[in-house]
Amino acid sequence: FSSAMVPGPNLLKASLDMNHRRLVLVFSMWMDVSTTDIEKFTFISAVASSTGATNITYTMQSSIATAYSTSFDSAEYYPERNKRLHINESVVLIHLSQQDFFNLQVLDVQPRKIYLNVASGAMLSPYSRSVISNNRFIIQRFVEDTIVPQIVNITLDMGTQQLILQMSEPIRSSSIILTRFALQSVPSLTDNIDSRSYFALTGGDIIISSIASTKITVNFTHND
Repeated sequence: FSSAMVPGPNLLKASLDMNHRRLVLVFSMWMDVSTTDIEKFTFISAVASSTGATNITYTMQSSIATAYSTSFDSAEYYPERNKRLHINESVVLIHLSQQDFFNLQVLDVQPRKIYLNVASGAMLSPYSRSVISNNRFIIQRFVEDTIVPQIVNITLDMGTQQLILQMSEPIRSSSIILTRFALQSVPSLTDNIDSRSYFALTGGDIIISSIASTKITVNFTHND
C-alpha cells in the first residue's frame, strides 16, 4: 500500500500506572516503537489554586517504549471487563525511567485531572505515518502511587550543623514538618526514655536541590 492511502494512527486510550511505573497507550493501528520520540510526550496536570485551575506540565525525557501484539489482553486498560483489542489496534507500553517517574510524582497528578499531549512525530506507523497529534488527551485509567516513601540513609553532620536524609523517592518540601523529627541516642523510643537522650527539633531550613531530588538537607536552628 502507498503511505498516502493509509490514514494516520490515532491514540485511542491511555493508562498511567504509578505503582508499576508505566504508561500504556492503545493506538488505532500497529506502531513502530523504534521511531518513538519520547520528548514529544508531555503530561499536563490540572491543579486547583486560589485563582482557579493551573496547568503544570512535564515532558518526558528518557523513558523507553515497547510494543505488544494485537493479541495482548487489554482488559486491564478498558473499563469493560474482558474487552480485547480490535484486530487493527495495538498497545505500546512505555516504561517510565527513574527520572521521568520522579518528576511525574511531584506533578500531584490526580484521577481525571491528568492529560497527555502527543505532538506530531511522537511515533510512526510501519507506513511512516505520524500519530495524529492530540493536545489534551485525558488519561482514562490512573493508578496512584501507593508505595510509601522510605528513608534509606541518614547523615548527621555537626560540623555543618545539618541533617541529611536520603529518600527512596522525591518528597514535597511543603509536606515536611520538622518539629516531628527527633534525635535520640538510644535505638528505641519509650515512655521512660531519659530526656537527655532525646531531643525534638524546633525547626530549621529545608533544602531540596530540585523537585525530583531524593536528598533532603535540614539546616539546624541555632538552638538545635
